[in-house]
Amino acid sequence: MKSNLVCPSWFNLFIPISIAAHFIFPIEMLFHSSLRYSGIVLILVGMVLNLVASSKLRISQTPVEFNQTPAQLVITGPYRYSRNPIYLGGLIVLLGVALLLGSLVSFFFPVILFLLLQFLYIPFEEREMERVFGLQYIDYKRKVRRWV
Repeated sequence: MKSNLVCPSWFNLFIPISIAAHFIFPIEMLFHSSLRYSGIVLILVGMVLNLVASSKLRISQTPVEFNQTPAQLVITGPYRYSRNPIYLGGLIVLLGVALLLGSLVSFFFPVILFLLLQFLYIPFEEREMERVFGLQYIDYKRKVRRWV
């Protein structure tokens, strides 16, 4: 599974960039209350989802890394509810960071990440999954939503 796209793990850099942008461009604070601290809960939920989804792939002896051909179609665990729980977990973490920071600029990064995943990465991966697993993956796509 070869692609010219950069490895999605590079998107982890959105976290420190988002934090830096919050302090460099304090455009507007959207949240001033204790609601911001609920971002910690989102960060933890996203991290747990990532860990569970990644471990499910490892247990099934299929690569977690981008650009490697999957060995097995994993449809259990979080994959029963989302075709992309690792991406979903990363997006939840970034939303948690944005909520914790509370500034308008920090919310740009989850939006950018969502758009990149939705329109570049996931379509590429879905084409590859259809090539590798055929009708089995197409049937899975009909039953399980892309995000949740």
